[in-house]
Amino acid sequence: MPEDDTGAPRRPPRYREILEIIRGRIRAGAYPVGGNLPSEAEFCAEFGSSRFTVREALRRLQAEGLVSRQQGAGSRVLRRTPAGRYVQAYGSLTELLQLARDTGFRRISLRHLAPPPDIVPAHRRGARRMLGAAQGAEAGGPRGPAGRAGGKLDPPAPCPSGPAAGPGASALLSGS
Repeated sequence: MPEDDTGAPRRPPRYREILEIIRGRIRAGAYPVGGNLPSEAEFCAEFGSSRFTVREALRRLQAEGLVSRQQGAGSRVLRRTPAGRYVQAYGSLTELLQLARDTGFRRISLRHLAPPPDIVPAHRRGARRMLGAAQGAEAGGPRGPAGRAGGKLDPPAPCPSGPAAGPGASALLSGS
């Protein structure tokens, strides 16, 4: 346990104590999955804490994926154990900007991808013809799924190469 300036053990913040109690109750099934938690006012009375303190505990439960919160509807239990996801919290804009400065990327590969054949003709024909084709196909019309008699597709367009490759090129990036 951390110590204060005198060397005495420091008590954790009150919101953390409340967080641990509510989390334990959820895990034990005292608050069932799908059910509502008591209101903020009820928690304030139970723990003798301010609404701000209770809200911080509930906000952290929400960040863990244990509860969902909606104004006017209260907090609903979503699961008994925290969701397995990574959450990065920043205490200030300075910390967030530092992350941007420290984050770098390097290209590990560049490859050209041809769009699926059903997208290229739609791009060349325009949205109106594509919509007409879709409506004709849904209605079982003679135009077929590609919007032309017999349902034949146009051949795919060649993929450009080089720096002006546009949407046909895909760069794979990795953080470093």
